Amino acid sequence: MKTGKLPETMLRTIAGKARTPSAERKEVLDGFGIAEDCAALKLNQGEAFVIVHDLIQGIPQQYMGRLAAHISASHMAAEGGEPIGIAMTALFPPDTKKYQIEQVIGEIQETCARLSMVILEGHTEVTEAVNTPLLSIHGAGKIRKDQKIPGKAKPGQDLILTKYIGLSGTGMAADFCREELSRRFPSMFLKEARECMKQLSVEKEAEILADSECYRKALGETGIYGALWEMSRTSGVGLQADIEKIPVKQHTIEICEYYNLNPYQLRSEGSMLIAADCGQQLIRELEAEGIHGTIIGQTTDSREKLIYRQGRAANLEITKQDEFQKIFMKTI
Repeated sequence: MKTGKLPETMLRTIAGKARTPSAERKEVLDGFGIAEDCAALKLNQGEAFVIVHDLIQGIPQQYMGRLAAHISASHMAAEGGEPIGIAMTALFPPDTKKYQIEQVIGEIQETCARLSMVILEGHTEVTEAVNTPLLSIHGAGKIRKDQKIPGKAKPGQDLILTKYIGLSGTGMAADFCREELSRRFPSMFLKEARECMKQLSVEKEAEILADSECYRKALGETGIYGALWEMSRTSGVGLQADIEKIPVKQHTIEICEYYNLNPYQLRSEGSMLIAADCGQQLIRELEAEGIHGTIIGQTTDSREKLIYRQGRAANLEITKQDEFQKIFMKTI
């Protein structure tokens, strides 16, 4: 496509092709949506804003819209907030086709609608400044001013992981590499792996923790290792985690072995890391809502970040890159 900002008429045509009707939010006043430059929000007395920002890049564009909306909603929910909507900037390289832009925008709209969010405003442009698609997303949500907000992790707490690591990375790999993987794995195996992309919401976890001050973090592009590192850094605590207790699906293990990926550094949207005093009690609450929970370790009063494998300790190293990019970058 030609470089430059997409015409408003084209954007509105693209927006009108979404299969799911747009969500409606009473907090959003008139003048919001794709091709709008700003949006006005109004909160009730006793409510405050929650703002998050994420940059989505380095993944196939057919997954960018869905992942962007889920990431924004998950980060707001992890902070105790109720998501309202997102403001987005979408940049595409000149070799992008119109249908590809429609796919990204459509996925954002449909996912936002399912999450009861709206697109507050958006800027979409074809530019030579990027060679792969890039989404910059600002999420806006709300929280009660008297509501308890997540605190820092404290020494001696249980580390709980919800669901399984690598859900988003497994789902994308199984779909993106479907043809290649079909020569190695049965069709039912790959179908189940692709369905991991249907488990990216942490809304239920956030609801259970709504009035709790315990630390929680929605997992993302740096996987469980990145989440553990970030918890230790921001809270000023050490940790001991048992790698054999970290829940991982067999689909994730086998796909990672096939591509020589580290599952503990694979994209893991859909899971949440929690530090709490009474881990078993929290797990019972999670299980009552149909959410799998596992205690994978504890926090300590040192600065050591230790990962145990078969009883032997190793230092946790910072995660620098999502493992899924090793697959995607080979195709660019």
